[in-house]
Parts: sequence; C-alpha cells; structure tokens
Amino acid sequence: MATGFDLDQVSTLRLRGELETAQLILAAEITTTDVSPDQRIEQHLEMARIQDRMGLHYNTRPVADAVHLLGLMKFHRKKLDLAEALFEESLRLDILAGERVFFRGEYERHVGYIAYQRGDFESAVRHFERSLEARIEAGAIDASMFAAISLASVLIESGHPDEAKPHLDYALAIAQEMDSPVGLKRVNEAMERWSAAPVPDVK
Repeated sequence: MATGFDLDQVSTLRLRGELETAQLILAAEITTTDVSPDQRIEQHLEMARIQDRMGLHYNTRPVADAVHLLGLMKFHRKKLDLAEALFEESLRLDILAGERVFFRGEYERHVGYIAYQRGDFESAVRHFERSLEARIEAGAIDASMFAAISLASVLIESGHPDEAKPHLDYALAIAQEMDSPVGLKRVNEAMERWSAAPVPDVK
C-alpha cells in the first residue's frame, strides 16, 4: 500500500541530530503501514543508524540480518556497488551486537561473489578462503562443503587447479559422509572442470 511517507525526511532529521523525533516518526511508520520488503528493510536500516547515533546498539543483530538480505536482493539484481555497501553495513551492525562467526562467513561468501562477478578472481579467492574458515570454525559442516566447492571452482577458473584439489577432496568427503545428493552433484561437476583444466606450466 502506497503512503506519503518520505524516508529521506527521517534521514535529514538524523543528520540534524534530531534523533528522538526521527526515531518516533520512523517507529510509527514501521508499525502502522504496509510496504514492500525492500522498503521495510531500508526503514529498519535507517532505524539502526538512528539508534547507532543514540548509542543504542543492543538490537542491531536482527537489523544486520535484514540488511544482509537486502544486499542479496540487490546482488541478484546486478546492483553490485549497492549490494557491497549493504553487506559492509550488515557486518558493521553484527559486530556492534557481538560478531557471529557464521554471519562473517556469509558476509565473506557474498562479497566474494561480488568480486567474482567483477572478474577480480584474486579478491574472490581471499573472500572464499575466509568464508570457508569461518564456516568450519562455526561448525557448519554442510555449509563448509559448499564454501569449499565455490573456492575450488574459482581456483580452477583462474588457472590454479592444483590449489583447488584439496578443497574438492574436502567437499567430496563431506558430501559422501552426509550422503548429500546436491553436494555430490556439485562436487562431481567441479571435479569434471578440474579434470578438464589445463596443467599449469612449471618453469
């Protein structure tokens, strides 16, 4: 349902330092109107910024999740710069509430995909490595399987199949142990790409 509400006006109040007024207006809008999911997330993001200015950091974790979700929406719409900014904001909000290891892994994974889309394989590899480390640290074994496949796939595509093989072996072992049809399919597809990759010249 369309409303006459202008989020920019609330942002202006925040920037002027009129924080309580901005918070009251936005809280009323959030609780009384129906808007699109994108708009609702943007409202919660603005509320997080207001509360950040007020020193209220206790409730930033749910907002971090919402902002990250909005980043994913923008990523799938190919708005990479905006998606990256939202991912950065989501990590900042999560850290304020006490950083979650698994959330950091998600952040690294999705920023890695942005780097990959931009053709920056070196940066993508670094982010995927950190995503894999975080998922293992968090004990998310099934998620670490997919992180290893993503990392291996980029290494293969960027001409480093030798570095990819240990990650494929790791993912295959988990897929077999879990008897995961999706995992096995993804690993086998990556293995085929690895087998077809040219062997790097060693001089």
